[in-house]
Amino acid sequence: MGGRPRIQGTRIRVMDVVSWIVHGGAGIDEYIEQFPLLTGGDVHAALAFYYDNVELIEDEFRDDWVAEARSARASGPLALHPTSAG
Repeated sequence: MGGRPRIQGTRIRVMDVVSWIVHGGAGIDEYIEQFPLLTGGDVHAALAFYYDNVELIEDEFRDDWVAEARSARASGPLALHPTSAG
């Protein structure tokens, strides 16, 4: 997972939990409904890690946003190709 903190035994990153619950306003129960392999303890542990390491996790979000913006700029405007009418 790119070295990013994740819930032990899963591929779910702490920043995924934060995105849904902290940034998105979803409840813990809603998150667990979407990812039933997780327990409430798993989600609370991820949130505890976030609150103990806010700067680290928020830096990960910024890194992703910057990378997405660079990728969008690099791909340039969408090219439209006229179809042949025959």
